[in-house]
Amino acid sequence: RYSERTKSKAEKAEGLRFIYEKATQEEWNKVSDGVVQLRRAMAEHDYSGIVIKGRIAKFQPLQRLFKSSIEGYGRYHSSVQSMSKATRLDALRIDGEVCCEIDIVSSIPSVLFGLHVSKNRLNDRECFDYYQAVVDILPQLTREAVKTIFTSSLGNGALTQKQHPKALKDNHPDIASAIPWKDIKSAMMKGMPQIGMLQKRHMDWAYLNYRESEVLRVTMEQLLEHGIGVLPIHDSIIVPLKHREQAEQIYRQVFYDQLGVWPMMKVK
Repeated sequence: RYSERTKSKAEKAEGLRFIYEKATQEEWNKVSDGVVQLRRAMAEHDYSGIVIKGRIAKFQPLQRLFKSSIEGYGRYHSSVQSMSKATRLDALRIDGEVCCEIDIVSSIPSVLFGLHVSKNRLNDRECFDYYQAVVDILPQLTREAVKTIFTSSLGNGALTQKQHPKALKDNHPDIASAIPWKDIKSAMMKGMPQIGMLQKRHMDWAYLNYRESEVLRVTMEQLLEHGIGVLPIHDSIIVPLKHREQAEQIYRQVFYDQLGVWPMMKVK
């Protein structure tokens, strides 16, 4: 599914226009065929325990959503994503098997870190929890506040220069009033230096989500080739628990192959 990107408030205020190179029909057909192939491979497995709004539901075919260009967003969506994070593993079964969820810690900051490493020609690097890294530098912050700042920066295409982001003031007013922005900004730049790479309408939420979704695409393809059923949840995968180790290795290797850094992972 293709739709136009929504401008951020900052972009609207500056009167910026979106200008994208138009993809050919051949390029769009290739993307579409990839989704169809994933659907067919996933259909070889049985998915049960899907509960939507209190009712048992059938697995709905995977969709991939784009914003204005092939490299804009590109995330995969399915009905499973609307299930409660706290309880979905209690109910979901793939091929009748109890499942686990394999998640990339600080996923989008890790994607951006991979691009940072590539740009600066750094050596083999391991990713870590970048949100917590900022808190370690400035303990008055909270992990959620740091995440709010980063998410706001993604939407704006940059870390604000002179004042607290509006999202921080709205969601964490106590922190915004207690800590000067220059101190927070300094901690952000030290804890996640890759944030300096953000650029409006180029290196922002849409492109970074696309790169993340490409990691997910290749991971799903490889898992399905190995006969392992899989469900995507944006930046994580759900697989039968008995395949946990193999799935984790594949996911980790694909992330490295795509972005040149080793992700930090956690398993639920």
